[in-house]
Amino acid sequence: MSATIKDGLKGNYVPLIVGLVIVICVVYSIRLMPQTASSSFVSNTTNNQMCNNGCPYKNNSDFYKLYTDYAHQRRKNDMLVHHNIVNCKGPANIFIIRHGEDLNDQYPLDCNGIMRSIYIPELIEEINGKGFGISALLTAFPNATMHKEQTIALSSWLLNIPLFMYGTTNEIKELVNELFTNKRYHGKTILICWKHECMQNLLKTIIKKGTKMRNLTNYTFKNPQGTSDLPYWPSNNYTSIYHLDKDLKFSILEQRLTTCYPKNNNIILYGKKQHCT
Repeated sequence: MSATIKDGLKGNYVPLIVGLVIVICVVYSIRLMPQTASSSFVSNTTNNQMCNNGCPYKNNSDFYKLYTDYAHQRRKNDMLVHHNIVNCKGPANIFIIRHGEDLNDQYPLDCNGIMRSIYIPELIEEINGKGFGISALLTAFPNATMHKEQTIALSSWLLNIPLFMYGTTNEIKELVNELFTNKRYHGKTILICWKHECMQNLLKTIIKKGTKMRNLTNYTFKNPQGTSDLPYWPSNNYTSIYHLDKDLKFSILEQRLTTCYPKNNNIILYGKKQHCT
């Protein structure tokens, strides 16, 4: 009797148990599906993307819209980049800015520095308005901070301008050597972002290398005051811009942006030695 009952149970309930296991597996799989195939994010991306000439069109992402909004500035800069000065060893024009406002001894920029990094694409458009197209952005590798890189990274992304890093801010010779030996920069206009303590050393090294490479035997540095004193960049100045042309003539421009940093100024001193650390 027991054997017959056992056989009956085996014959009647095993298919039921197997079926129940299958149902449980199916239900569990359905619960997982929203994370994969039925996800609204994936569905919208793959099925509802509007395209124009092979690129996403009217994408809802704020970041993508920001990029497309800068198309006219990219075209303007790209057009001017092709107006190079031939037979010029090294850049024909060098613009040098300081990184944005920062948190003392901390890695990132502060809120004012972030605002300045957002302004740099507009600064480049202002430089475009003077007839110069920026062909490259240059800075140093991050070391104790990422102030320099963070200041110009958005400009590289929005305007499709390549960003190159050489050494650290106190390893200036590496960057300057690239400027005058790498054909990528010959006859071009570049924008350098550096830290203020090393601006004087950077300027002095560019002049030394540039006069030698271009055989400017009669060159004499002149500052805006008409003397040969090198400029000194004070710690609260975030707005000045150094400019060197193809003859290494030096001038100073100013950024238009005003932030909420209370001590910000555009003061440049002359004749005081600055130590690059």
